[in-house]
Amino acid sequence: LEFDRLPGGKPYLKHHDNIDFNISHEGYWVIFGCVKDMNIGVDVVVVDSSNNSLDEFMHAFESQLTIDEMSLIANSKYDKLSTFYEIWGCKESYIKAIGVGLALELDQLNFRNENDMIKLYLKGKRLDSWSFYMTYIDPCTIAVVCCGRNDSSIVNFHNVNTKLIGEPIPSNQANLFHQCQLNTLLP
Repeated sequence: LEFDRLPGGKPYLKHHDNIDFNISHEGYWVIFGCVKDMNIGVDVVVVDSSNNSLDEFMHAFESQLTIDEMSLIANSKYDKLSTFYEIWGCKESYIKAIGVGLALELDQLNFRNENDMIKLYLKGKRLDSWSFYMTYIDPCTIAVVCCGRNDSSIVNFHNVNTKLIGEPIPSNQANLFHQCQLNTLLP
């Protein structure tokens, strides 16, 4: 197998143009996603309230959030900091899927909850060819998977298996490796 990087830094498998993969790690979690004939981006984020308050986060990241997203966070019925991290995970997974890194201004991406579905708007236009799957893989860790195409084809998650492999390992043990399978992504 031979790997290379796109201009934005995303690794890819040379000589296998129809295969895309992505990896993310945070804390004790590593997630991997691989698809055929579409693009994938994955992100894992830990909701950590020990460093900054919500107001500090909102101030630090306000240039990366849309007015709609800031309103969604402010009006959240649940933990507002978790809502921030959920939005951030969606943004990260999308830019990883398209392979541009931080070259895309994140305030151009607007995520909305529409009928309990994550919907992406780019510069005001809804992109239905991208689908998002989000799950909490432990009480404070969010995994986000973004799959799609840069065309008008609609992608839906079908038969997504989020079974955790193995038992949680106490955080004081070395060489931790947890897996989260998110497989059988079919168009």
